[in-house]
Amino acid sequence: MEANVESSGQNQKEVFISVSMDDLKPEFEKAYHEYQKDVVLNGFRKGKVPLSLLKQLLGKKIRQEIAAKLVEEYLGRYIEENKLNVVPPSEIDDFKYDEQNGLSFKAVVEVEPEIELTKIQDFEFEKEIIEVDDAAIEKALDNLREEHGVMNVIETESKENDYVLVDFQKIDSTGVPIIGQKINDHFFQLNLEKGEELKVLSEQLIGAKAGDTRRVVLNDIGAEEDEPKMVHYEAKIKEVKSKTLPNLDDEFAKDVGNYESLDELKAALRKRLAYQSKQYWQNNFLHAVMDELVKSNPIELSDKLIDFHLNFYLESYKKRMQKGDKPIDEAKFKEEYRADTIWNLKWRMIRDKIKDTQNMTVEENDYEVYYNETATLYNTDIDRIRNRYLKPDEKEELTLKLMEQKVVDWVVAHSKITEIRKSYSEKFSA
Repeated sequence: MEANVESSGQNQKEVFISVSMDDLKPEFEKAYHEYQKDVVLNGFRKGKVPLSLLKQLLGKKIRQEIAAKLVEEYLGRYIEENKLNVVPPSEIDDFKYDEQNGLSFKAVVEVEPEIELTKIQDFEFEKEIIEVDDAAIEKALDNLREEHGVMNVIETESKENDYVLVDFQKIDSTGVPIIGQKINDHFFQLNLEKGEELKVLSEQLIGAKAGDTRRVVLNDIGAEEDEPKMVHYEAKIKEVKSKTLPNLDDEFAKDVGNYESLDELKAALRKRLAYQSKQYWQNNFLHAVMDELVKSNPIELSDKLIDFHLNFYLESYKKRMQKGDKPIDEAKFKEEYRADTIWNLKWRMIRDKIKDTQNMTVEENDYEVYYNETATLYNTDIDRIRNRYLKPDEKEELTLKLMEQKVVDWVVAHSKITEIRKSYSEKFSA
């Protein structure tokens, strides 16, 4: 195969490819054998026509068909060998094939723009550092106790923080049931602190016992009037439960995670919260750096390039849809995701440019550091983490993640960073 390329406009190239008969012969021979399996001629059973007779009768037709089919393959081979970022589809022109000169054609291809980076360093960033405090550990322990609490049915009057199982029947102001407006078996905790609606409802049900029926009045949260509309319900209390929380001791630690002591559990929780907070600020800071790079390096993208990637995302989304899902509005999907697609394309081009200019690569040690950190965090064997990334798709995704971090780390190392420290409790108090 011989090829040469000429620029024919902004982000457009004309690729001229010619393939000699000597190069085509192996492809033709393979095609003859494929055709032989299905060809039927008088006097021969299917698949039994002699190869010499097949070439004599159908050889020219087969060669013309195969030459036409090989166009995309040879073009793809040229694109891959020259590492061109082509925006499909390409336009094929001047297709020629004859028995003496072989195959030749011209392809007009659009390539992604060659970008020049305007600014990739000397930024000023604020980096939020979240530190795990004792109050955060206590909160995490409280949540664990709640998760492992034991529910007990009680016959006495309900109290704040008890749980109730209730049937709600909507009624009019005179007490007449409204047909079709009933909610059965609604189970919830009586709480005076988590939201105004729950507080109002809890206040009217505290003190009720199993078997009681109470009339409750709530605001209609769907009403559009300036003055909230009041709605009435008949609430039948079917069951009242209280939750008994386990003691916070070494036995509790052994029950919830096979820890030897409460101190060991606390240490594990501190490590876990530290990792979660690190991931939180890293992800936010990572995106802030990426966004600043995108804003500081203008890139013009063609509609063809944007539409190609939008269509790719759309098809990927369709493949993930489950049977019975509502059909997707494709026009709305493209409109909704267009801005994100443009941002992702620009970031990818900037990332790859920095990677190439700074000769960055993801080394085997980078994977091992990641595997080790993850295994330590989840108290598991490192081989279990390695095995997660044996699949090429998973390994590729991890490689991309590690490379993005390398690029951002380089930009950060060449910028001014101001750290703002907050406690875990302060940051996530809500």
